[in-house]
Amino acid sequence: MSLRIIFAVAMIATLVSSLAFSAEAEGWANVEIQDPTNAEVVTAAIVTNDQGFSIAIFRSKDGKVRWTLGLPKSSFDSIKTSERVAVFRVDDHDATDLNVSPGDEDTRVLGRSVLALLWHGSGPTPTRGILRNVLDGRTLTVRFYLDNGGSADTNFDLAGAADSIAPALGISAQADPELLARELDRNDAILKALTACETAPSLALCQKTVRSCLGDTDTTGEMVRACIADHRSPIQ
Repeated sequence: MSLRIIFAVAMIATLVSSLAFSAEAEGWANVEIQDPTNAEVVTAAIVTNDQGFSIAIFRSKDGKVRWTLGLPKSSFDSIKTSERVAVFRVDDHDATDLNVSPGDEDTRVLGRSVLALLWHGSGPTPTRGILRNVLDGRTLTVRFYLDNGGSADTNFDLAGAADSIAPALGISAQADPELLARELDRNDAILKALTACETAPSLALCQKTVRSCLGDTDTTGEMVRACIADHRSPIQ
């Protein structure tokens, strides 16, 4: 076999190996990890992009959904441990800062990754918010703020992410249309009540009345309207 043929075969093998690594790096998978909040073993949806940055999304024993955003294992950088430690954006949604402050258990820096609360965990699936954006999104952009004053940026492909995230968390990938309609109706009732407060004799008293009618996430728009009607005088 000539040296030219040997070189060509070696190049093809290298290319195939490189493509296989890229496919593995970009693919979401469900694996068991140790929950950093309580050391329990949980199922997580994880992905590592082609730069080595990683995500792990999991549900803790308390029912809340958390995630870690991590630097590459090969990196010598360290994430800041206080104030704004990272910022992320899903598609064209508003950017969200991750801030660490004393006594805050929801957002923490764990070595080379940031731990943050992703969803409160109530209901069959989120109808809005960050986890909903991740489930429906195309691209997640993350910037880590480093302790040397610099930053590190990366992107994650969210295509197919919901197929791994939903079973890992025990939720439906798609929002229930009836649940979504009910929440939209509740939000409409609240918005109209707050708009009415702008012309009320006492704005503060009116807003206090509306807040008292919100109830929990199971409160419907009809219930909000009925409650406000019972307290009409502060609003009129």
